[in-house]
Formats: sequence, structure tokens, C-alpha cells
Amino acid sequence: MQNYGIDNGLYAVKLVNGKAVYIPSRVLSGFYPYLSVESEVNESFLYEVEGKKFTVVEKPSNNSNHQFLQTRTDDFPYSEMNLALVYHSLIKAGATGEVGICTGLPFNQYYLETGTKNNELINKVKESFKKDVKVIQDYKDLPVIVEHKICSEGVAGYFDLKFNQDGTINEEFQQLQNNGLIAIADIGGSTTDIVTFDGDTIDFSRSSTIDIGGLWLKDAVSAHLKVHLNSSGALPDKMIDDIIINNGVYASRNLDFSDVLSELKLELATKITNQIKHKIRNTADVSLIAFIGGGSLTLKDQLKALYPAELVKFVKDPIHANARGMLKLMKYL
Repeated sequence: MQNYGIDNGLYAVKLVNGKAVYIPSRVLSGFYPYLSVESEVNESFLYEVEGKKFTVVEKPSNNSNHQFLQTRTDDFPYSEMNLALVYHSLIKAGATGEVGICTGLPFNQYYLETGTKNNELINKVKESFKKDVKVIQDYKDLPVIVEHKICSEGVAGYFDLKFNQDGTINEEFQQLQNNGLIAIADIGGSTTDIVTFDGDTIDFSRSSTIDIGGLWLKDAVSAHLKVHLNSSGALPDKMIDDIIINNGVYASRNLDFSDVLSELKLELATKITNQIKHKIRNTADVSLIAFIGGGSLTLKDQLKALYPAELVKFVKDPIHANARGMLKLMKYL
């Protein structure tokens, strides 16, 4: 049986099993098959979950006027849309036969305020994975999920840092842990998880989920762009992504938002930093704040300027950090 770590986020699904897979969480209601004219490669993938039809779109065009389903909803973790995305990531990873998976939930959804697991939600998510899923294209049979673990995001990032690929303890991390508290700051799409560890124990008084993440930047860029273009309608999702990826430049429309983007990045990094400092409080007993998640990659320069260099770590490939930790949990814990 093959194991897979799957960080099924609101902005993207990240999977790890030897290879890393990244699938934007872009789903349409209904079937919308279309082919790339340039590459003659299918860019949409059709699924049916409990009779509901979905199209997973990997590479939307800048001219697409399709409105993707909203993922920023309370029921996303156990929705049919989420199931279509998870199965699509497994197919892209070449999964066949029986598989074991570990998926995630934000820290404040996985744990209750009392510090106990939110078993009602965890079980609801597990039950949702028993729904009937069909893939419409000419693929092999869908993989069969025979084991499903669920882990808190942020905590999964802790496992990634603590364990090497072979399951042994990372000695450098262990030394830092011996010297003080470890804080994981997981900047996701809609949320940022702050999880503080005293040894292997979560300090819930210094851990939390804040309702801001990388999608704030997309919303802010979109708002500025609408004003500039005198547009009242929704702008193509890929257009906003391209502007952020290319540091504010959108060559095909001769747009340069680099100064605006820099200001917005600093504003977002400052908002997140203020919340982290408020939650962690005094950092005198903290030996490391490790930034993970796609937002930490986008805001790396701004965050580095806001913290002492010796206090922070930006992990390699932070986008897949939770997924790597989830895979290690499946294999070694």
C-alpha cells in the first residue's frame, strides 16, 4: 500500500509521495471539458461525486469567464468539491490500487478551545471520503482509500521539521528544541496557523489560527486592478496570479503594479507578524519561528525584514511542508 500526504487547502492541494504534486483548488460546478489549442493537452478534468458533477481546472486561461466555486466555506473540508480535488491529486501522482492518505484541517478546526480534538468534525471529514466518486475521462480505476488519517496543519509542518526523510530525528532541530520553544507559522490561503511547541507538547495558550492568509493579497491586488481598469466585474483568477508571480508586472497588458504589490505584501506581512507576536507574546524563550506554507514564500523578503535573522527559518519548499509532514506521520507515527 502506498501512502500519500495531502495538504488539501482552500487555495491549492499539495500532495507528497516521492514526487510533489500541486493542484490549484479551482473547481467548476458541472462539466466543462476543453482542450488547450497550443499543446492539445486536456486542461480540465471531470468528476462525479454522489451524482454532483465537477470540473477541476488546472490551467485556466486569462480570458476564461468561468466562476470557480468558492472554497472559503465552513463545509469545504467535507464537501464533494474537496473530494474531487483530493482524488484528482492522487490521479496526478499516479496512485493506483489501495492507498493510505493523511489530509489536513486548520489548527482551530482540528482542535477545540479546550485543547481536545474536534472529533465531531474529524469524523465528519472521514465519513465524507466514503462517498461515491467517479472520474469521467479515460483513466485507470480510481485508487481505493483504505486508511485515512487527519492532522492539524501546522502540526504537520512540525513533523516535517522534526523527522528526516528516513524517519530519524533531525539533530539540528532537536538541538533548537532543547534550547527553547518552537513556533510553526503556517501561512495558507485564508488562514495562518500559529502552533507553539514546548518539547513535543502544544502550548495552546500560545497557539491559534488567524483569519488572514495569502488570499488577502489576491483580493487586494484584484481591487487595485479593477480601479485601474475601471472594471466592475470579476477579473480572471489566472491574471491576478500572474501579476503576483511576476512581481506586479503583467506584460501582455503593459501593466506595472510592482510598487503597489510591494506595499501590499508589506502590509500583509505586518498584519500576520503582529498577530504572531500577540499570540506568542515574549519570544525570549522561543528558539525558532519556522515559516511554512505558500504565503511564506510570497512574503519571504517582507517577513525577513520584520524578524531577527537568528530567530526565523524559512524551510525549503514551504508549499509542501505540511504534506511532507503528513506523509511522515503516515509512515513513522
